[in-house]
Amino acid sequence: MNILDYINKDTVLFLKETNKGVCLEKLIARSYELGLISDLQGFSRAIEEREALISTGIGLGVAVPHAKIASVPDFFVITAVISQAISWDAIDQKPVSLVFLIGGPDKRQTDYLKLLSRIVLLVKNDAKREALFIANKAQDVIDQFSSLM
Repeated sequence: MNILDYINKDTVLFLKETNKGVCLEKLIARSYELGLISDLQGFSRAIEEREALISTGIGLGVAVPHAKIASVPDFFVITAVISQAISWDAIDQKPVSLVFLIGGPDKRQTDYLKLLSRIVLLVKNDAKREALFIANKAQDVIDQFSSLM
């Protein structure tokens, strides 16, 4: 699974939001605008339910909200670089500046884990994560993932 199949200039956002809920709404709206989801309300509800279980703030200033539902035909990743860190109730209690919204079909757990592992591999690298935090154009984000290949 090549992560670059899921990250491109259209799927990278730069946000100035200061609220987790608004940030998620923007990411979900982008996935709808791009035709990656057809059921906006259903996908939004799935993301909200997932966040209610336990925060998707994985630490290190990163969150990975995700949902796998039948109405989503293929995986996608919407990336947000946030200019002012947002409180996300992350595992390390640190605010979040980088969000990867993952959506996909409900019966492809192995593919989901492969996609997630590529993201985690990148953000666990201090230099690459810091480069993502200060990215100001989509190509900067894409370049960090390209360097994993």
